[in-house]
Amino acid sequence: MARPATLLRAAALAAAAGLGAQGLGRALTPRPTRRLALGGRRIAVTESGSGPVVLFLHGLGGQAGNFHLVPPLLPDFRCVVIDRPGTGWSDAAAPGAAGIAGHAATAAAVIEALGAGPALVVGHSLGGAIGLRLALDRPDLVAGFAGIGAMTGPELAAPARLTAALARRPLLRETMAQLLTAPLTPVFGPWSTHLAFTPERIPPGFAVPGGLFAGLSPRMVSGLMRDLEVVAHGAPALRADLPGLARPVLLVHGTEDHVLPHGRHALPAARAIPGAGLWLPRGGHMLPATQPGLVAAAIREAAARAGLTA
Repeated sequence: MARPATLLRAAALAAAAGLGAQGLGRALTPRPTRRLALGGRRIAVTESGSGPVVLFLHGLGGQAGNFHLVPPLLPDFRCVVIDRPGTGWSDAAAPGAAGIAGHAATAAAVIEALGAGPALVVGHSLGGAIGLRLALDRPDLVAGFAGIGAMTGPELAAPARLTAALARRPLLRETMAQLLTAPLTPVFGPWSTHLAFTPERIPPGFAVPGGLFAGLSPRMVSGLMRDLEVVAHGAPALRADLPGLARPVLLVHGTEDHVLPHGRHALPAARAIPGAGLWLPRGGHMLPATQPGLVAAAIREAAARAGLTA
């Protein structure tokens, strides 16, 4: 067994590596156009275009850069892309506000602060669950919803459930993020990226502006752990509430999505939501990156369903 002093030195080296990764990951995280002060916390916002408002909500472990190929295709819409609480350049959620309903409330506050409602809400992956919750809780701020590979159910694998449980203990979560980011990123980073993009490829030039290197930061790893806790505490109730959704909905889900299979998410949600539209293109989980033209077309279709014309 290693001596305590040896273990302490190893921990110190891992922490130093983590702090170095923190700076590198932050430097490679796309910067927002501004940061809104909401309830004492800052939310990073990137805006472009003009016209009807489209609010983009990214998925678990992501940040605003995941959408960066889509807004240029929608210059006739006011595209508002946020870093959700605890990701990118946004502050972490306040204690007790980190669930799906809490993130939806933050998105509502952004719409209100910008005087931008009612908006078409676009949610990718976990952002889809948050967008649906927003439409249920604040229909006055939501004209319609477009889900791209949206999470609509409570499924979490056993390792993710364990990580979610650990995330509830702040000291343990932050210690793990600092110590484990540097040694584990080379192992799990390529695997998780492959899982997210397969069977498609990462577009050339996407990695840095798309924020794929943001995961080098222990802060982003901490945010990912927080997101797993968000899923664990908000997704089961969401599916039961979907039949009460009273806004136009379009669900777009890749038939080869290995992160959130369409048979467990898009299909049950489309059956549950009154009048929901459903597109099932061939593709994986990262459609905003791999098929931005398709996503832009879906947003235009969802806007038309919602009566928003550019």
